[in-house]
Amino acid sequence: MLDYLTAFYLVVSTVVVVCASVYLMYGVYV
Repeated sequence: MLDYLTAFYLVVSTVVVVCASVYLMYGVYV
């Protein structure tokens, strides 16, 4: 069973990476 803290960290890190990618692409195109 996956630890809740590990799962939370994975979700947060994924969201951060996605937001960073969107922000960078938005900055490049705009």
